[in-house]
Amino acid sequence: MLFSTARVLEINEATRHADWLLDGRRLDISTHPSKAARRLSQTLLEFTIRQPYAATILLDAIARFKGVRFLGSGVDFSAYRDTATGVVVKIKRDSAGRPYDELLGTAEEITRDHTTLTHYFGAVAVPQTVQIAEHVLGGGYQTVQVVQPYVDIARTATPFVVNSPEVNPETVESLVEKCAGADVALRELCDRSFLHFNNTGSIIDTNGANNVVVDTDGTVSLIDSVPIKPLHEGTQLLVLSQLRSLETSLDEVCV
Repeated sequence: MLFSTARVLEINEATRHADWLLDGRRLDISTHPSKAARRLSQTLLEFTIRQPYAATILLDAIARFKGVRFLGSGVDFSAYRDTATGVVVKIKRDSAGRPYDELLGTAEEITRDHTTLTHYFGAVAVPQTVQIAEHVLGGGYQTVQVVQPYVDIARTATPFVVNSPEVNPETVESLVEKCAGADVALRELCDRSFLHFNNTGSIIDTNGANNVVVDTDGTVSLIDSVPIKPLHEGTQLLVLSQLRSLETSLDEVCV
């Protein structure tokens, strides 16, 4: 029961950030064959929508029993930090309970994508390994997981604003003024992103809280190094707008 509650909270927390995700979640709940599961999921969804902070605290509290901390969610992954090793484990939510051959295929695809990304971005892309293992919260479900080092974002900043096509110009100006080399590193990020997109059809994910960060020494890190595929055309267009906005903002600051 504890895992079921945590799993529902995990999915709900990820879908509350956008109307189209919520619509899909409500449809999934309405078509679930179990009446009890539908009732639990719907109750927890409304709780998550009305009390998002409380829902996150509850999910993190359950996660602590399993030796991990809940960090947050993206469209496809939910991230946890192992309290013993310090590494970040990102769970591909829709992989839970899939047949092993599907899990293996997904893991291989993510590995190929990251290898390609590293080719274009080098050390900017945070290193990662992909594994198939039981969900960090238990429950017996095998999942595809991305494991990567934890990046302390306390000293970092990001020019990108979630779900906004425009970057924050004040942040861009501050980064250029305070972080030596940040302007060059950010321009290179844009150039490499456009090249990667034109050559592969996929694009880096800048549209997330601290997906791309700049450290005080001007180093740029791509923390979420799972690219956005053509299937998510709307998100790709948003990221392209964010990158063009970053270029424009850099032009205005570096005159």
